[in-house]
Amino acid sequence: PLAAGRKGDVQPGGRVGVAAGRAGLDEDEDHLHREAAAHAPGVVQAGRRPERLVGLHFFNPVAQLPLVEVVRGEATREEEVRRATAFVTAINKLPLITKSVPGFLVNRVLAPYMMAAMKRLEGGETKEKIDEAARTFGMPMGPIELADTVGLDICLHAGKQLAKKDAQGNEPEAPEILLNKVALGHLGRKSGQGIYRWENNKPVKGQPG
Repeated sequence: PLAAGRKGDVQPGGRVGVAAGRAGLDEDEDHLHREAAAHAPGVVQAGRRPERLVGLHFFNPVAQLPLVEVVRGEATREEEVRRATAFVTAINKLPLITKSVPGFLVNRVLAPYMMAAMKRLEGGETKEKIDEAARTFGMPMGPIELADTVGLDICLHAGKQLAKKDAQGNEPEAPEILLNKVALGHLGRKSGQGIYRWENNKPVKGQPG
């Protein structure tokens, strides 16, 4: 999940809303955090009232996915967390309270899952087989289709943000297929071509990507 611009200009993957108190923020504080793969210390430092700052991270597609991460900053008051949680519940969503760390909670699990799927794809497994295995397990969507839906550029950036360095301080290499697709501008659903080819907002399966 994973990127947002100003005042609800949201890229595929998720949205992170930043709010404070009952009535919102001053104009210079009223904005959305750039991406869910990173956390929000810069937002907190920029705000004049960090104790009132709380983040809401919705998942895409918002209308279908009930989970909303309620992001607590280091200085956030418990009262603001309770208000944010009550708001999420009031709009019939499921709140999950998390600290402001890179990836929050869900993306810290989701990014390695998608990267592992990319590695299997590079190893010769078909994208359809990988996705079907995930759906058979109970996932609503396979990891390859999910990566295309989120946006391969967003996945690449998130993977780099969340990658763990080895003992020598080196970051693991991103899957070659992901690097190549992004370099070609094949970003997934939003560009019409990613790992899958997309038509009418749906992946075309059984054909080369």
